[in-house]
Formats: sequence, C-alpha cells, structure tokens
Amino acid sequence: LAAVGIGAASVSAGTSDSFTIPGTQSQKALDLLGKEFPQASAAGATARVVFEAPDGQKLTSGGNKTEVASLVADLEKAS
Repeated sequence: LAAVGIGAASVSAGTSDSFTIPGTQSQKALDLLGKEFPQASAAGATARVVFEAPDGQKLTSGGNKTEVASLVADLEKAS
C-alpha cells in the first residue's frame, strides 16, 4: 500500500508528452524549425508529395499507376 501511495505521489506532479533524442538528424531538424519558426508546430506539419513518371511514360499507365496508388494508400495510413 505504501508503494502505491509513493507511486501516486510521484505521478501527481504531472506528466509530459515531450520526447527528444539529442543529436539525431530528426531532432536537429525539429530544433531548427522551432528556432526559425517558433509560431509553427511540428504537430501541424504538412508535406507535399510529387510523383514523376520515367521519361516517355505516364503515371496513369501500368505499374506506375499501381505504385502511385500503393504509395498514396501508405501516406493516408500515416496521417
């Protein structure tokens, strides 16, 4: 019972969902974005994805269409 009381007391100070791994490229990028654009938040980040077909081919033909559809489905799952 004492262990539960001590555990509850240590957690009652509040929790944080902040997570960093110093030195990684991702962390360096997030730190730079925070410095250059303090009003922005990585939680609201967006990205633009551009597809390009090989020379002489179209994105809407054959394997290209299948590959684009697969990548789009993967991106939708990530959001």
